[in-house]
Amino acid sequence: MNILAKYRLRKYHQKIKEAEKALQSLDSKPKEPHHIIEKTPLIKTKYPEIKLKKRIVNEYSFINKNANFILLLFILILLGAVSGSSIFFNLKFSDLKKDYDTSIEKINKLTQDLTSNKQTLTSLQQNLEVKKEREQGISQQFLDIKKENENIKQQVSQLTSTNAKLSSDIVSKDATIKSLKNEIDDLKQQLGQ
Repeated sequence: MNILAKYRLRKYHQKIKEAEKALQSLDSKPKEPHHIIEKTPLIKTKYPEIKLKKRIVNEYSFINKNANFILLLFILILLGAVSGSSIFFNLKFSDLKKDYDTSIEKINKLTQDLTSNKQTLTSLQQNLEVKKEREQGISQQFLDIKKENENIKQQVSQLTSTNAKLSSDIVSKDATIKSLKNEIDDLKQQLGQ
């Protein structure tokens, strides 16, 4: 027997003794409760401790009923706790699943946005490369035009210096022509006289 049953058995014996004393004080003739303590053993054996145990089990069967009731109550409480915890965890799990599904949807949306942004970025990079090529072409054309402009400026400066030289040559030639004309006129005048 376990400790709880022994404790209850002791308490029960104390209550029986108190009840017997109360009955004896009421009646002059002492009466023993025959339904609790049996005079004859239920099983005849040669071992007295077995007789005693059988008698105790039969005498105090209400303790087993109480223990069974407590055990049943404990099982019901345990079942209630298990079912309550399973319902609680099922609700928590469904909440977590909803959160997980929404986060997966957000991740999918972010990946779609990322892929579209990557496509936009690649198209912008291609446009940038085309613009860079155009800019390089334009800068090359600019450099070519700048060189041509410098060449033209050099040619213009050469031509202006040649023009200035030729102008000075023309002036000197005109002066020579005038002096020659004057000489010719002087010679004509001398000959014509």
